[in-house]
Amino acid sequence: MAHASTADIQTFVEREAKAASVPGVAYALIDGDQVHTGHFGQTKDDGGRSVSEQTAFAIGSISKSFTAFAIMQLREKGLLELDMPVSTYLPELEKAAVGAMTVRQLLSHTSGLSIVQGNSNQTDVTTDRDALKRRVVYLATITPARAPGEVWDYSNANYQLLSRVVEVLSATEFGDYVESQILKPLGMNDSRMIDWEHGPDDAAPHRPWFWTKVQFDGRGTGRGSLGQGGVMASARDMATYLNMMMNGENDILTADSKAEMMQPASSISPSYGLGWFIAPERGLVFHSGANPGFEAFASMRPDQKKGFIILANGGSGFGFGETGYLRRGAAVLALGGQDERRPGWMMKAAFLLIVALPLFCLLGAWRSWKRRASIKAKGRGIAHSRIWMPLLAAVGFAYVLLIFLPGSFGVNIQTATFFQPDLGLLLILSAIGIAIWAAIHSLVALYSRA
Repeated sequence: MAHASTADIQTFVEREAKAASVPGVAYALIDGDQVHTGHFGQTKDDGGRSVSEQTAFAIGSISKSFTAFAIMQLREKGLLELDMPVSTYLPELEKAAVGAMTVRQLLSHTSGLSIVQGNSNQTDVTTDRDALKRRVVYLATITPARAPGEVWDYSNANYQLLSRVVEVLSATEFGDYVESQILKPLGMNDSRMIDWEHGPDDAAPHRPWFWTKVQFDGRGTGRGSLGQGGVMASARDMATYLNMMMNGENDILTADSKAEMMQPASSISPSYGLGWFIAPERGLVFHSGANPGFEAFASMRPDQKKGFIILANGGSGFGFGETGYLRRGAAVLALGGQDERRPGWMMKAAFLLIVALPLFCLLGAWRSWKRRASIKAKGRGIAHSRIWMPLLAAVGFAYVLLIFLPGSFGVNIQTATFFQPDLGLLLILSAIGIAIWAAIHSLVALYSRA
């Protein structure tokens, strides 16, 4: 696909932001030494300020590239080696299973830690100075899903460990290190680590709520999660950051180290480097990011010195209010590539089914209770299995709704509710509705046999 004009990108962003109920968007297109920025909407959906190129958004997992960058800086200072076990730098992990993972395996998501393990503590939003240290103590108690170096599996836990390595080796709190050694030297003056109090010029997060989005006033992350998703940045500043990654120069990191970050980390990780996803056959380096109420997408073509960043203060919904087409579609318009497909009706139908499920369950419970007299008339003709089968079915459905379905997306029900409160609420209500139906059905069956 040919690159679109800046006017076409702006038109696309405005149209799709409205379709996805996203209050505000900022983006930047890098083309060599040229940077074009654009924006749309408000920092809040209730009359906030207009979004600008200086507006700070949480960039979610794009923050992992900053953590990887910090690790590479420490390597260049001779403070660590990528192929040494992480317990070399975190002695408290010496006897833990996670201690055998190498720094490179953590950087490239080949450590053996799973996506579910990495997302299990996303709702820990504590902010005291020991939060990251406690997170590492917790990780020392878990058994990785696979052996190190066996498979690729994206896991936030990898970057929680890496951020603690930065903290220990630099003798500086992780967030302070990123600000003083990366953001400030690059002149990213509108950017910082999340400080849990949104400034008047910041974009406010908005989480999906059925067919719209509602402002989220809680904390989207804690200090223990800064290494995986703790950076807030403006579109203009992110353009500076991406330009630095592609400039081929020795500055706050050598050109060789930057290039290494954007190459396959190993044969087990052909599509991920060190803090970046890569598509070598398409010449692309990219990463998406999500915090509760925020979505972001960064992409680069380093050989062409072209890049694109888009930031949105609306979290993606399920079926309705999805932001994927907005983010990835804008990137395709900016840099070319395979056309992005608009979400189809199946996800919408699935969401509507989940909306209706609690109502169907309660209707079934009401019908069973209403028919109890006619069922009683059948007396002992009611099979004994009519008593316990509904309860067994309820347990099975609860497992599917509260464990299996969230797990298929790599999260638990708490994390699913944290990012998509409408979907999480519906899954919980559905499980409760099925439990009520089963209880009523079983009680009626038991009553009929009395």
